[in-house]
Amino acid sequence: VPLATLLPLVARQVHLIINGVPNEYVESLSMVEELQAFSAIVYSSFSEDLIGNIN
Repeated sequence: VPLATLLPLVARQVHLIINGVPNEYVESLSMVEELQAFSAIVYSSFSEDLIGNIN
């Protein structure tokens, strides 16, 4: 399948995914345990950096 054929379809799907309310795509991602663990690491690292900059 040529890329030029796929691009309009992908663009339409991305628009629907991002603008949906409620956003089922984001809700599905938020339920993935590995992403929850990764976000906890990111948030704690950010918090440590923020606190380190204050002192």
